[in-house]
Amino acid sequence: MSKCCYTSVCFLLQKIGMSFLTNVIWHGQSPISACQDLSRLQHVRWQADIEWSPWNTILLTDQEATCHESIINLSTFYSKSFIGIVHRRHITARLHFSDLMKMDRDLRDSGAWQNINDSGPYFHPSHADWFASQNDYDRF
Repeated sequence: MSKCCYTSVCFLLQKIGMSFLTNVIWHGQSPISACQDLSRLQHVRWQADIEWSPWNTILLTDQEATCHESIINLSTFYSKSFIGIVHRRHITARLHFSDLMKMDRDLRDSGAWQNINDSGPYFHPSHADWFASQNDYDRF
């Protein structure tokens, strides 16, 4: 756990994935206040004791996030209907980002996760053949 986490999911998520998560799954707004000012919104863990992932996040304003992070028991603080909304969005995220789970599992199973450094975007080994076929310079 030298990277302060057990999975690579949050490191594999690219800008376009965060945009999808923010604008499509969370509709570009806080589910509490309906604030749509992206400069005031942030993704925080839904369940504080579970690592951040697209299926364990909620989009909140800074003030809402501070309050949310102090909640001990989500089910006693939030209404059942609100929790249902959040869970449906988590299911949508889990379905949409299922490839991230597969890539994470491959990284952990291969041991490569422990050797990753911040060296730019990660490309799954399954993409290697595609990149090799795009390199016209090797043909000369």
